This record gives sequence, structure tokens and C-alpha cells, in this order.
Amino acid sequence: MQYQIKDGSDKLLGENEYLVPVKISKQGLMEELEIALAVTTDRGGFLSYKNVPAFDELFYKILDKLQVLDVALEREKAQEIGRAIAKRLREVEHDDDWFPVGNIQMICQIVDPYGTDEELQRYLEGEE
Repeated sequence: MQYQIKDGSDKLLGENEYLVPVKISKQGLMEELEIALAVTTDRGGFLSYKNVPAFDELFYKILDKLQVLDVALEREKAQEIGRAIAKRLREVEHDDDWFPVGNIQMICQIVDPYGTDEELQRYLEGEE
């Protein structure tokens, strides 16, 4: 086994790296989701398959914050938010073969990796 010794006086952050406080809440993430939908849909209604990649890019930022919440040992809160996001995604009209199942699968990988959350699993299967 190899060990790497680090000098305790070394700087924690590298050049041009900063720590920024981040507040993550259900309301904040749901607002980000609505903004992502407003930008990529027909006024928050219909999501064309042509706009799904653009939506996904915005959605990944939401997933990153959801993962931070989960890693911070706030799994119950992350699951609650994940369920709300999944429910909202199921309400979006679309013509894409993979939306919203792929997005809900990504949520499940973060907050329900063992598939034990029945509500999330229902959204994944397309049940309301």
C-alpha cells in the first residue's frame, strides 16, 4: 500500500479556486427546473425532441445540486425533492422517446440507487 504525504502548510485550494456557500432548497431547485422548462419549451408546455439536449444541459446543473444534498447526508430531503422533480417532468408534454424516463433514471441513480422509493419508481414506470 502506498501513502502520499502532504505538507499541512500547503494551500487547500489551487490557483483561481474559491469556496462559495451554496443554499439548496426544494423551492430553489423547483424554480431552476421551471426556468429550464421555460427556456426550452413552448412557454412551459410542450418540449420538442429538438430541445431535449438543451434542457438536459440545464437539468444536469439541478442534478449536481441534488447530489450535493444527498452526499451531505440529507438523503430524505434529496428524495423528497427528487420526487417533486420527477412528478413535474411527467407533466411536461413532449415528443421525445427518452424524455422524461432518462431524466427520472438519473434522479433515481442519485437519491434512490437501490430502487426502494415506491413513488419514484412509479414515476419511472410512467404511473402517476
